Amino acid sequence: MTTTPEAYVFFSEDQKTLTFFYDTLRADCDGTVWRIRGTKDDYDWTANLVYPSTIVLTAVFDASFRDFRPTTTAGWFKGLRSLKSIEGFENLNTSQVTDMSQMFADCQSLKALDLSNFDTAKVTDMSRMFFCCKSLRMLNLSRFNTAKVTDMSWMFNGCNSLTALDFSNFDTAKVTDMRRMFFGCRSLKALDLSSFNTAKVTEMKEMFFGCDSLTALDLSNFDTAKVTDMKQMFSFCESLTALDLSSFNTAKVTDMKEMFYHCKSLTALDLSNFDTAKVTDMKQMFSFCESLTALDLSSFNTAKVTDMKEMFSFCESLTALDLSSFNTAKVTDMKEMFYHCKSLTALNLSSFNTAKVTDMNGMFNGCESLTALNLSNFDTSLVTDMSQMFCGCNSLTALDLSSFNTSQVTDMSRMFCCCRSLTALDISSFNTAKVTDMSWMFFGCRSLTALNLSSFNTAKVTDMKEMFYHCKSLTALNLSSFNTAKVTDMNGMFNGCESLTALDLSNFDTAKVTDMNGMFNGCESLTALDLSNFDTAKVTDMKQMFSFCESLTALDISNFDTAKVTDMSWMFAGCQSLTALDISNFDTAKVTDMSWMFAGCQSLTALDISNFDTAKVTDMSWMFAGCQSLTALDISNFDTAKVTNTNGMFFGCDSLTALDLSRFDTSKMTDMKGIIEYCDSLTDLDPVEFLKLLVEEYEGDVL
Repeated sequence: MTTTPEAYVFFSEDQKTLTFFYDTLRADCDGTVWRIRGTKDDYDWTANLVYPSTIVLTAVFDASFRDFRPTTTAGWFKGLRSLKSIEGFENLNTSQVTDMSQMFADCQSLKALDLSNFDTAKVTDMSRMFFCCKSLRMLNLSRFNTAKVTDMSWMFNGCNSLTALDFSNFDTAKVTDMRRMFFGCRSLKALDLSSFNTAKVTEMKEMFFGCDSLTALDLSNFDTAKVTDMKQMFSFCESLTALDLSSFNTAKVTDMKEMFYHCKSLTALDLSNFDTAKVTDMKQMFSFCESLTALDLSSFNTAKVTDMKEMFSFCESLTALDLSSFNTAKVTDMKEMFYHCKSLTALNLSSFNTAKVTDMNGMFNGCESLTALNLSNFDTSLVTDMSQMFCGCNSLTALDLSSFNTSQVTDMSRMFCCCRSLTALDISSFNTAKVTDMSWMFFGCRSLTALNLSSFNTAKVTDMKEMFYHCKSLTALNLSSFNTAKVTDMNGMFNGCESLTALDLSNFDTAKVTDMNGMFNGCESLTALDLSNFDTAKVTDMKQMFSFCESLTALDISNFDTAKVTDMSWMFAGCQSLTALDISNFDTAKVTDMSWMFAGCQSLTALDISNFDTAKVTDMSWMFAGCQSLTALDISNFDTAKVTNTNGMFFGCDSLTALDLSRFDTSKMTDMKGIIEYCDSLTDLDPVEFLKLLVEEYEGDVL
């Protein structure tokens, strides 16, 4: 038997308890025992526990342990996620301890810790000490001596149940790192840091991140002269209504990224004392400060800033913003810089140097109150992304982009989306040689009466989805220069262009197009449409393709290859002026949906669909509804074995005198309501048994 006492941990047989001993009996212990060697890198007892552990419930310091003098307690209870209590703290003598980092880290079940007996006079490191103690509601640190501590980073990170912390005895004179100190302390309603001496602190990154219950924070005593990083310092402090930073010295700060991100209750912010001469990153600095009504940045020196992405995004209460002092010579990213600044009525960017900017995606997206925007000074020679740039600027009546160099731009999707007040737009100078995406480009530009795109080079464009959607005032559109050889998506391309009377697409190469859903939907003024050149061999979706083309009197689609099409619902719905429609070439073998396909084609007198293969169709609801001029309809070949819905299929076909439903398989149909309602001329329905079946099953709802 050894006569020299040893420090060790005894792991109970049921693995639920850890007991700390300091005696001569380690060798005699029957069970699992781990030595405590006392150095930070050699506390091998913790290394033997699986991390994280959900087994250990209790830790006990035996009376014998009071004679042991560890020099570190770093990570002693780290990862004991089910640990509910620690008994005998009076037997833990910490007078020689220098490192308490991660001591209770990830002890997710601990609800209370009374550390009033701790002697921390020699401790230098308290980083992550209570990290992720998310159930901790009571923490007594009243006797902590922190005079020698240099690192308090992550100290209370993730203590999201703590409602109060008393730091009146804290001496932070030697602390250099306070990053993430209170990160995620979302239940703290108040925080008195008046005792804090921050003269040596260099790191305050994410210090109060996510303290979303704090309504006030007095930092008037903070000395920030040595701080270099304030990234996300107050991010998600959602309840702060005011913040006085007049004492802040930011002369050495290089990063202010997301500094006030999501401080959504701040109504005012005075940063007139801020020295930003060394700052390089202001990305999302004020993003989601949605209650700020004013912001004075006249003192800002932005000469070294490279990133202003989303800097003011969702500052939706700002009515004015003076950026005349901004030096943007080094900025490369202005993506969504003013996104959803919906109350801004004016914006003077005449001082902006954009020579190095590569991304202007969504820069003014959602600036719905801007009535004018002068960008004549903008150098866009390096910009590659202009997608959504002016999207939602629905009060702009004019926009001069004649100075724009778009030679490097690859994405113009949604560029002018919902600019509904623009009456004219001169983009004849645009170089679109590298653009691959023009989807939604002019979506909702409902006041544009003309659009000159003769200079457009679309050789690399693959997506033209909803490009002119709801451009309802356009009376003409010359697309003769368009090269569509690489385009795969034309979904809704001319949807809602209700004033177009003619559309020449004879140059269109559609060989790669897979989606023509709603392509001409709502083009109600078109009287003719020549699609004889269309190659539809790869198209899978023709839903609503010609729906509500109310003025079309003829439509030659005899060349259409529909072998891959799966959806033809609403394809010709509302084509009320069509008197004839030759679809005898249609291959419908893969079609699953024919609902509303010919609904409202009230001028059609005949329709040959004898070639239709309906073996895969599941929905035929309202398929011929409102075809009031049809006198005959041969559907004797229809295979309805998979059809579940024929609701209103022949509704309002009041000129039909006969209808042969002898081959109808109704075994899977769950809805036949109104299938022949208002078929007033129908006198010959074969077989009678079919009608009887429907009446029996639907108790009169068929008619």
